[in-house]
Amino acid sequence: MESLYEGIGGGKMIKRLSNLLYRKVLHNFTLRERFQKLSQEKIIVKFIGVMSICLGDKGKKYNKSLKKVHYQHKIKLIEFYIFLYCFKSSLREAGVKIWLIKKLLKEFLLPLKNEIVIQKTKVQVKEVSFYDQIGGEEMTKKLIPIFLNKVRADERVNFYFNVLDMD
Repeated sequence: MESLYEGIGGGKMIKRLSNLLYRKVLHNFTLRERFQKLSQEKIIVKFIGVMSICLGDKGKKYNKSLKKVHYQHKIKLIEFYIFLYCFKSSLREAGVKIWLIKKLLKEFLLPLKNEIVIQKTKVQVKEVSFYDQIGGEEMTKKLIPIFLNKVRADERVNFYFNVLDMD
């Protein structure tokens, strides 16, 4: 049985996906902040390495856990899902078949969530709301203008909001 790595086209496709993903990450204001200190080359090399290993490239070995590597970055749930969206979009743009994208999500991307997203521990007493998990007030201030612009641009719903002053 071929690995996911082989199924999507091996090293050439991983390089193409990494370049597409890099472009999408840098166009997203939330994710761009996470990667702005690294060079384009370094980011793409990291994307290629992690994707190759996680998708089953037999020639690659990784001796650190993703949790240890990402722990210091304190990645929030909303950042994970935005990255997931960028990755799915890159897969579609690269021409990866829908059934394979679903398989990649199920077997590779969604299981990574527990490895790299900040999780509550059993020792923690304070409950953390979903609002706080996605970044609280700071993230809400960033997302509301995006949402309003999407609503205004969507002819299916924008007439509901014509009477409201949303500025």
